[in-house]
Amino acid sequence: LFVFRLGGGGDIGGENTSNDPRGTALNLVEPSVRPFVEKLHSSDQQYDKIYGKFCNEIYELQRKLHADTKEIFKTRSGIYCNIPDFWVLALSAHEDVKHAISNKDMEILRYLENIEVEMLAPPKKGFTLRFKFRSDNPYFDHPELSKTYEMDPEVPTLEPDLISVSANPSQIKWKNLDPRKSAMVDGAGEDDDDNDDHKYKHRPSFFHWFTSIDIPPPPEFDKEVDEAERHYFKMIREALAADCAIAYAVKDDILPHAVEYYTGEQTIIASTTHHHQNDDNAVRSYVEGRGEAEDAVDLLKVDYTEEEKRRRRDIERQKRAYDEFLATPDAELITKMQENIREADLATATTHKK
Repeated sequence: LFVFRLGGGGDIGGENTSNDPRGTALNLVEPSVRPFVEKLHSSDQQYDKIYGKFCNEIYELQRKLHADTKEIFKTRSGIYCNIPDFWVLALSAHEDVKHAISNKDMEILRYLENIEVEMLAPPKKGFTLRFKFRSDNPYFDHPELSKTYEMDPEVPTLEPDLISVSANPSQIKWKNLDPRKSAMVDGAGEDDDDNDDHKYKHRPSFFHWFTSIDIPPPPEFDKEVDEAERHYFKMIREALAADCAIAYAVKDDILPHAVEYYTGEQTIIASTTHHHQNDDNAVRSYVEGRGEAEDAVDLLKVDYTEEEKRRRRDIERQKRAYDEFLATPDAELITKMQENIREADLATATTHKK
């Protein structure tokens, strides 16, 4: 629906009734059949009314599910803290999320102690994802990073018709170099402002996702949209697609079954589904992929006990299990989406400056 809203207007011929696509389309219909078409439109309105009620009921059921399972998730949160690196392993095992996580991100996500979801209360529709970090996090002082997705409550649809995507805090105050930025260029010094984008190059990072996206209002129906505007709307659509892919992966896949992603069970299932392998081959491929990464945990450059080393090996083991996936068209598409969202961030910032 959002793709349609940002699709652009323009003259489609015939008499133009401003901001009234139905009236304009009706004028193109043969006059002799217009009365029948109008009756069908009336029937459509009756259907939309019932469908709108259905959509509201579905949302209320989602809120009820969230309320009924709240104690389950509360109990789980007390268990997660006993498992080192639980969330970085779980997140890096999901195929829509892992490609956004860099090695530097993995170091930071080791301090993630819980993820929670909160459904917005009526009249609002939507949800908030809350990432809660330990107090000994050396990378930033924020105890929580959150992302809120608000949908249009007046639009009767089960698909998300986004009107707001906001991050809190709006900017992360990093104690050290922002992981979303590469090594300094153009002679930047250690004491330079870390927020000066002219002195740094952007690089892939999961923390790009903790950014608000300004959703522009849809263009008026009777307004011509030039090429620059169409490109801007296209970039926003692609940025939202990439952003929502991560949000819904966390909300609907990882949170309900986090332990299955932590242990690698979901990796085996995904391998079986995507490559049409039997269970034995899927397990063998997964185990072999993990075994090849025995020494990769040294990238974190931290002294661990033997037990901690064993657990932390899972981080790289699960990532290696996806090596075969990286050569597929799906991986290429995800990479393109990540590039588009970074380009959209820059385009939005440029537009604001102008």
